[in-house]
Amino acid sequence: MPLDTLANIRTEVRSLLNEATAGLFSDAQIDEWLGQVSLDISVKTHCVETTGTVTLVQGTVEYALPTTFANPAITDTEARVVKIYGAYLSNVGFLRVRPQVWGRKQPVTQTVPTWYTQWGQRIFVQPPPSGAGTLSLLVSVNSDTVTDLPMSYRHLLIPGAVSRAKLRDRKYAEAAQLYAEYTNSIMYQRTDLQERGTDTQADQNIPDRAERTVVAAGG
Repeated sequence: MPLDTLANIRTEVRSLLNEATAGLFSDAQIDEWLGQVSLDISVKTHCVETTGTVTLVQGTVEYALPTTFANPAITDTEARVVKIYGAYLSNVGFLRVRPQVWGRKQPVTQTVPTWYTQWGQRIFVQPPPSGAGTLSLLVSVNSDTVTDLPMSYRHLLIPGAVSRAKLRDRKYAEAAQLYAEYTNSIMYQRTDLQERGTDTQADQNIPDRAERTVVAAGG
């Protein structure tokens, strides 16, 4: 069954619980567990991605992160930024730094921000901008709406929700086994699909000289 709706995902959960219709577990309970698992997945894997913008003001270094995002697929009105993956102004990327380096390396005459720091739901830019501008952000957000998750992550909702149901039913061994399966899968999904490496010069290195040795037949 495609996991394209909450109802279909709930049906898959009920299939593992061997309870086709509401009995021990109501639809509302299962939906609540699915929302909790969705929130957990989005926070731990950073898989719900979108973009946003911040309007820069002359001389201002601290800004609230956006609470509305460009991706119309994100329907959770309470979604918040988990991590900023990139920030750029006029197609020039900013470097993410720790607050300790603010004001230590840039020349005091520099007027265009080049660094940023995320702190909670705020972003700080350095040096202070000399004028207005629009800072574009590439971010991951949290969401307790199951259909906000990419399709490649939605199968994780099922063991996550079933483990909660087993815990409520006091089947602790089954709950622990399912939860372990769920957490291990999250780890692999983030490593395989979400972690972004960068190309280095060494990765692209071509030897300056290559020699070919020809060995005569029978030699």
